[in-house]
Amino acid sequence: MRKYRLIFFLYTLVWFLAVPFLICRLGFRSWRLKAYRQRIWERFALRQVGGACDVWIHAVSVGEVMAAIVLIKAIQAKHSLRILITTMTPTGSSQVQRLLGNTVTHSYVPYDLPWVLKRFIRYYQPKLLVLLETEIWPNMIRYCTERHIPVMIANARLSKRSARQYAWLGAWRAELFSKLWIAAQTRAHAKRFAVLGCPSKQIVTTGSLKYDVQIDATQQRLATELKSYWLGRPTYIAASVHTGEAAIILESFLSLSAAVPDILLVLAPRHPERSDWWAKQCQQRGLTYQLRSDLTDVSKTAVLLVDTLGELLAFYASTDIAVVGGSFINHGGHNILEPAMVAKPIITGPCMFNFADIHQTFHNAQAMLTVEPSQLADTLVSLFADDSAQAAYGQRARRLALGQQGAVLTQQAMIEQLLLVHGHDI
Repeated sequence: MRKYRLIFFLYTLVWFLAVPFLICRLGFRSWRLKAYRQRIWERFALRQVGGACDVWIHAVSVGEVMAAIVLIKAIQAKHSLRILITTMTPTGSSQVQRLLGNTVTHSYVPYDLPWVLKRFIRYYQPKLLVLLETEIWPNMIRYCTERHIPVMIANARLSKRSARQYAWLGAWRAELFSKLWIAAQTRAHAKRFAVLGCPSKQIVTTGSLKYDVQIDATQQRLATELKSYWLGRPTYIAASVHTGEAAIILESFLSLSAAVPDILLVLAPRHPERSDWWAKQCQQRGLTYQLRSDLTDVSKTAVLLVDTLGELLAFYASTDIAVVGGSFINHGGHNILEPAMVAKPIITGPCMFNFADIHQTFHNAQAMLTVEPSQLADTLVSLFADDSAQAAYGQRARRLALGQQGAVLTQQAMIEQLLLVHGHDI
């Protein structure tokens, strides 16, 4: 990568100039969630936790963390490797701490600046870097490969839009991608990485780790407890919903409640720290609401606002129907595999480009419903009127998800092979 020093310099300069804005952004976000202003020195590698590690795994936020945990638990069941996991968001951090505790070391990911990364790598001395899904940081990749630390992208996916954006980087992009080992979710994703410069011998199509997510005993007990609060009411969840979808979700609920008496909406915003904003949206529409953190008696509540973390799978399991957000606006959708694993009928909007392959597979198998925003209320009315249709969609989704499991074993084997090839005992 030495011949591309000028490009790396320009990239680093942009990062350097952006640092004051990043700090201001952290400060602004900390108004809603104070965790954003905590442990800020870790982002500059000025404070380290724990000691040297064998495998460094980076998962940006909650979705990637859930996939990473599947992989980490498989590794821990077989080896005693020291694992460092970095995240970018406090929500991702809290998931790591809640689900993995002190079995791993957690730090916020260092900013992609040379002097920061050098200090970070020198302290932790990783033998392998594993990035989750779409995390491609040029300086991080550069300084690891220069120190003969292999870099793998686990559960790798690359949308058509992202591939087109990377293509503009030309030879520099090809040089960068040539250093990566790819565990691609599908052949389509694998092909996009190959076109961008990753050698075919370094690409394996493994399937998605998210098919291997299971509802454990703790989550199952929580689901049973939550369901007891519903008192037999028809209940559905609108999960990972963005603020731009507020009108769609809440107006459709108003229409639905006229046709399905006593309906309860469990509303799980993509950013739970914004529950105050969502509460105002409910108030403006005359909807009674209750926060999950204050959950008592919902018999007279229209909307239960989820302001907690780490309980989404249990909420999917406890409700009748799952509406997955991020898909009714131009965001690209969110993971539909968690409701599939607990056999729930799944509804999304038409914008699912972040999960295009999974979405197409489920759509072709009639294991989900894709609707326009204007059709959401009518679709929910139809499903709540037909218990057999609910069960059929849920069972098809679960069978399809179960049939796609196994990615964790292949990706674990890739990690083991990369460590062995580079001379590290496992």
